[in-house]
Amino acid sequence: MTKRIIIILGILCCFGQVSGFGKKARPRMDDEAFINLYVQLAHATEENLADSVKLHNAQEEIFKRSGFTRRDFDAYMIELDKQPERWAKIWERISEELEKLKPQQADSTKKSNVLPEPSVPPALQKH
Repeated sequence: MTKRIIIILGILCCFGQVSGFGKKARPRMDDEAFINLYVQLAHATEENLADSVKLHNAQEEIFKRSGFTRRDFDAYMIELDKQPERWAKIWERISEELEKLKPQQADSTKKSNVLPEPSVPPALQKH
């Protein structure tokens, strides 16, 4: 009886290791990852505003490089909408990061030295 249990446990352990073999663990989104992703997406939007195909491709590339999906991003934003104080702190960080990009954008593209002001997320708008 004991041998059977040990054999069954051994088989289950091997099966668990084999089924997980080669799978890369997906990263878990946190505030820093969200902020970085949001800033990159906002920058890509500014750079590709006139061409929706280029914008879509740029966004897809950003998600691919980050290891997150649009669904991950949207789900995180929904969670932040439920926590307005936390969302406000994150929004401040996003705004700071976007401000840092303004001089770089002007130097690299010579299009304009001003990024549009980021829109305030609905959860933070005053009613």
